[in-house]
This record gives sequence, structure tokens and C-alpha cells, in this order.
Amino acid sequence: MKKTLISSLLTASLTLSSVFTGFIVSAVPSHAASFSDISDHWAKDYIIDAANKNIISGYPDGTFLPDKAVTRAEFIKMVNNALGNNATSSVTFTDVPAAEWYHTEISKAVAAGYAGGYDTGEFLPNNNITRQEMAKIMAKYLNWKGLDTTPSSEISSYPINDLNAIGGWALEPVCFCYEQGLLNGRGSNFAPQANATRAEACVVLCRLQKYVDAQSAQPAAAEPAALAG
Repeated sequence: MKKTLISSLLTASLTLSSVFTGFIVSAVPSHAASFSDISDHWAKDYIIDAANKNIISGYPDGTFLPDKAVTRAEFIKMVNNALGNNATSSVTFTDVPAAEWYHTEISKAVAAGYAGGYDTGEFLPNNNITRQEMAKIMAKYLNWKGLDTTPSSEISSYPINDLNAIGGWALEPVCFCYEQGLLNGRGSNFAPQANATRAEACVVLCRLQKYVDAQSAQPAAAEPAALAG
């Protein structure tokens, strides 16, 4: 009986570990280079970089599952990990109870101004995040940092075949991210309503981190010279 109970507890523990490890910070980032399923993946270098920076981790069986979809809560946690957000604020979303693991992560995003919810008052944390939602979150974070995310050209001028499929609320963020190379298309389309993958999340967050660092390193604009006389 005791052996059966111990076996059951061990099985449950392993099951929970496999569920949560995908978005919990990896304790051993050096394992990133040995993910068993990324050797020929187009985003391999970004995945290794993101894992080594503790933005995301792999699974207990040594895989990374690069083409697996990312939930909205998981992506928020990854953004927090990438950009070092720790300040929190109260959460009013009706579907983000305090007992859930993602409550703290979403409270950090609320404090930083990039946790957009829905008209229903929900956040839908367990829904897969779409590519246009990912662009919107990145733009809102940059706005919070005081950076302008207005596209430099008319929206209609961007070479995105499925521009009309992008939600009106996401047009400017998508075009800005596309223009800055933060988020590429899928072929000649952007696929705004497609689910973002773990690999894509690694790519955009590594690029976002680099973009923020570059903007922070820019010298402050010089004060205009005083008029003579």
C-alpha cells in the first residue's frame, strides 16, 4: 500500500513538472544547447539564446517543442523574464484568480501597461496567443518605456499580402514590429490570427530585448542653442 502511494505521488509530481516546465525559468540554462528537437530548426540560435537568458526553458525529456503554441499567460511570463519586470499592480481581470500561477505574472504586465484584456473584463490567460496580439503587447511595452511605435509609412504601403486580415486595433503595432524587424511575416503573409509558436516567441523577445537595449543606449537629444541677443 505504501509503495503504491509513493509511486502515485511520484507519477503526479512528474506529470505536473512536465506541464509547468515549459514556462518556468530553467534552473540549468546550459542545457539549452542540448535540446533534442531543435538541431535543424530555423530558430535554433534564438531558442538557445532565449533559454540561456532564462526567458524560457525546455521540458524534462530534453525537448523544447519549438512549434508548440504559446498561451497568453505564458507569453506574458516570457516578456517579464526577458525584460526584467518585477513591479506588480492590482489585477481586475475576472478570470485571473490570485491562486493561479499566472496571477503574479499578469500583475507585472498590468504594472508595466502591456496586459491588454477583452471587453468582457477577461484576460483569457489559457488561450493561445495570436501573432497580432504578440505585436500589440510588444508595442504597448515599448510605449510604456516611452518609445514611439508609430509606423513611419502609410499602413497600406507595407508589403503584407494579408494586411486586411489584421484587426484594426493591431494594424499599427504589426506594421511597426514588421518595419523594425521585431516580427517577420510567414512568407508574404503576416498570418495575424495564427497562433504564435514557442520558437517565434523566442525570436521576437530576443529581438525586443536587443531593440530596447539599443534605444536605451541612444544619446539624449541635444538642447537647442540659446538664441543670441
